[in-house]
Amino acid sequence: MGRDRHACIAREPLGDGVEHRRRHVDAEGRALGVRGEDQRAQAAVAAAEVEDAPGQATGEIAYEHALALRRDYVDVMNNLGVLLMAKDSFSEAEEVLRRSANGRERLLGKEHPDTLTSLGNLSAALGGLHQYAEAEVLDRRVLEARRRIGKPGDRATLLAGYNLAVNLVNQGKARRALPLAREIAKEAEQYLPEGDSEREDYANLLRIVLEQQKK
Repeated sequence: MGRDRHACIAREPLGDGVEHRRRHVDAEGRALGVRGEDQRAQAAVAAAEVEDAPGQATGEIAYEHALALRRDYVDVMNNLGVLLMAKDSFSEAEEVLRRSANGRERLLGKEHPDTLTSLGNLSAALGGLHQYAEAEVLDRRVLEARRRIGKPGDRATLLAGYNLAVNLVNQGKARRALPLAREIAKEAEQYLPEGDSEREDYANLLRIVLEQQKK
């Protein structure tokens, strides 16, 4: 299928590779006082909850510093998950991306663009594991949120619609995917410039869904 289902949006440059990101995650974990893989997520959560007595400058600084550390930590984990997917390490990617999504949701909110990016990446990892039902739930959540917070023609919204349509096709539900494929192809044609590669991706998706429906 034209557009790579696992070519997900990363919040920051991906660096030199998976090992580079692993080292970065370990470094962030040490900065948060983390020892051991199983403690990383808990330490990230705890760091965001650090507070001193209300109104004390030292407490405010400590809290802001902890928030910044945790934000960087979940961002790095998101990008590590994307790199793991690129290496077809979907099981490990799923674990890392689930932590990133949960951390971003707690820190930023359920409909923050970065949270939705992590959820979309998690859905892609689940798709790589053929866990399409859970991936579909996430894809629908992301698409609905993108529509609420975005404008018509937003690339992130179109991508969310594409991902859901691909998920449905992978489950043999081309008939259910067809209205969505038509919608995003029409929206892409209306809002994306002529010659844009993504616009062509959405047109190709519609053709594929139509072909699948005939089988």
